[in-house]
Amino acid sequence: PRNASMAEELDNVGFETRLERVQEALRMENQAWRDVAGANNTKPPAEFLGPLSKDLLIDPVKAIDGIVYERSCIKLYLRFHDTMPNKPSMPASDELESDSELRQRIIEWRHNQVLAHWVDNPPK
Repeated sequence: PRNASMAEELDNVGFETRLERVQEALRMENQAWRDVAGANNTKPPAEFLGPLSKDLLIDPVKAIDGIVYERSCIKLYLRFHDTMPNKPSMPASDELESDSELRQRIIEWRHNQVLAHWVDNPPK
């Protein structure tokens, strides 16, 4: 079946290639705020960026190592590794806790960036 061959093909794609695909999806998701932030010359706070994706978090989760990651990136990482990314001596664990407070702060920050841009650059 077609789905089986697609699954086999995906299994043959390595971690780095998959991470690049996830990073590209996050870049696309974040493009609107990036356009506004670029126009305003604004960078997000460092705590809003994922350590694996290097992009604005969309679905932040806290792992057992105490680090907040983008959910899709850490899940992908854990599929291919036996230890935690920022603590190589710590065994990998897929126990992830949603960080809804951080997610809300990121949403508010993005919203404020767009509002500030519209105030400074009203549509013509």
